[in-house]
Amino acid sequence: MRRICVLTMLSMLCCLLQAQLQPSIQWRHSLSEGLRDANGKRMILVFVGTTWEPWTASVKSRLDGDNSDQFTRAARRELLSSYIPVKLDAGAAEGKRLCLQYKIKSFPMFLYMSARGKLIMKRAGYGERSEFADRLILVRQLLPLIAQSEQRLKTNPQDALGLEVLAMTYAKRWMPEPAKAMLARASQRDPHNRAGELAVAYNSLGDYYQMRYQFQTAIALFQKGAAVAKNTAEKAYSLYSISSCYFTKGDEPDKVRKYAEAELALPNLSPGDRAIGEGLLGRSGNISAERSTAMGR
Repeated sequence: MRRICVLTMLSMLCCLLQAQLQPSIQWRHSLSEGLRDANGKRMILVFVGTTWEPWTASVKSRLDGDNSDQFTRAARRELLSSYIPVKLDAGAAEGKRLCLQYKIKSFPMFLYMSARGKLIMKRAGYGERSEFADRLILVRQLLPLIAQSEQRLKTNPQDALGLEVLAMTYAKRWMPEPAKAMLARASQRDPHNRAGELAVAYNSLGDYYQMRYQFQTAIALFQKGAAVAKNTAEKAYSLYSISSCYFTKGDEPDKVRKYAEAELALPNLSPGDRAIGEGLLGRSGNISAERSTAMGR
């Protein structure tokens, strides 16, 4: 019993020390201050909140607190290492200006910006589990791809690789209209995916619509991705995403099975992709059983 108490105390002490080792977030209180401290080198996260709804205080407390969960600690690490954090009140002059400029209507809102203040992504709320940390990492990873593709298109507006990569980045930033426009240009310029990124762009936009439960639009995009995919991983993603859409819809088990089987028939399938396909194939039978039970009632 004494040993258990000692171990518990040591565990609590380790957690306390870990929390204390994390430096506090130094919030700036104007975008100009954030741009100055970013110095053209670090990205900027603008946290636009209010004083009249509870979520702003809750999110700020979560980020500032010492007793955070593992996902928030991961977000804090990414925020402290890669971003300059700015906190603005939507009711103050600058907050009102940004709300008007970026059409902000829900709070808290996070604006993910380049080091020079260019908006990369806009998302409301903190999200669940690792979602906020994942967004911070995603923007950091997308930023060089955006810069490279924009430079390619500046040199040659019809550059297929630039169009395809930029379409993908728009889709991953939840900006469907410019993503569709770029995809239309890319597919016209490079219908057979010689540049190699067209399937990824189709799949990325398909992900956006799948998350919005707009399954028919998503399925059409994933089908286009499968048709032009250059490797097994890209084609597997397209096929099991189609199967997943039909599974979530729940009314066409034969198609869940059809696309899962097509994915499993691909050569050199990775263990992870195989596990996804087998999982969907196994679960397709559950849909059939549920529909038969419902029809029998």
